[in-house]
Amino acid sequence: MIPVLVLQANVSAQVSLDDASVWRIDLDANDAVYDRYRNVIYASVSRYGSVETRNTLAVLDLETGTVVHNEPMMSEPNMLALSADGSRVYIGLDDDHGYQYYEPETGRVGEFQDLLPYTPSTNIVGEFAIAPLDPGTVVVMHGYNSEKACVYNSTGFLNCASTSNLDSVAFIDPNTMISRSPTSSTLHKYTFDGEQLQSVAYRSSFMFGAGTLEAKGGLIYSSTGQVVEASTLAMLGTFTSAEGVVEPVPELGITYYLSGRTLQVFDNESFLEMDSKLLNGSVGGVSRLFVVGEGQLGYTGNGYVGIISGIPVAALCPVDLTGDGVLDDFDVSAFLLSLESENPFADLNHDSRWDFFDLAAFERMFKEGCP
Repeated sequence: MIPVLVLQANVSAQVSLDDASVWRIDLDANDAVYDRYRNVIYASVSRYGSVETRNTLAVLDLETGTVVHNEPMMSEPNMLALSADGSRVYIGLDDDHGYQYYEPETGRVGEFQDLLPYTPSTNIVGEFAIAPLDPGTVVVMHGYNSEKACVYNSTGFLNCASTSNLDSVAFIDPNTMISRSPTSSTLHKYTFDGEQLQSVAYRSSFMFGAGTLEAKGGLIYSSTGQVVEASTLAMLGTFTSAEGVVEPVPELGITYYLSGRTLQVFDNESFLEMDSKLLNGSVGGVSRLFVVGEGQLGYTGNGYVGIISGIPVAALCPVDLTGDGVLDDFDVSAFLLSLESENPFADLNHDSRWDFFDLAAFERMFKEGCP
């Protein structure tokens, strides 16, 4: 068993947002996700976009700040998710009541998958949670205040969790998923065997607000400032006055919240606010906040994709392959699967071979940990 290492470091009490600045691109985007392997953002462009971009998955190159590709989709692409290994982008298609996926490496678009119909109002993708070690298996939350969270793979629909009225889902690790139910203010925990979700625990009095659940570094973060230990569901504390979409940065021991134009940063140990700033330009209506490399956060809202620069953000750890803020056995398993499938990003010595030398390079990087 490899020791578990939570990626958290002490951060100076002098964390400042004074240099924070914003730039944005108007795409009529419904959602966006960052691909750390290719340094691009994928954005779902609505049917109200330009003639060239409407109903597409747009690829935004962060080096040039321009859209370099538009992949045609069916009608009204909305919610997105990127697999931990970067091999698939899942795209919810609201008007068609289903989803497709896109493979960035090959340019292949997967076959359309209908959602199991419950009622028309919930027969759309409210959120995806992709299995960390299997990009072909995905949990789909039906609707935005959903009936169920249901499991799909390459064969189609498998089953649904027993809980209902959910509004967010996320994997803690490859064997554990969480969800929340706003109608009962409950946080649910499930075991996952690759095909089925089994409810095993819950916590009541878990408050809700804008945005989705975030799980990193063994902790669960709510949009209203509450922080819960993932293993026990014990409440650890609340970020005072926190509100909005949330993005933890465990590598620096801090957490960001963005609501309207107000960006806040909190200390993960004391739960106290370290700084806040009213950002320039139009930022309102934010629906997602995410790390975009060192010193940057990305967000989506009101039809555009924005980048906040000049702030303390650690680059994503290259050996944290499950993206959960922890280095453990699951990251080793993820690398071995990528090596076996000859994922380009597992060719660490860049010799177009996937062999012992790549494994040795990964082992060295894993032992060194992350900055």
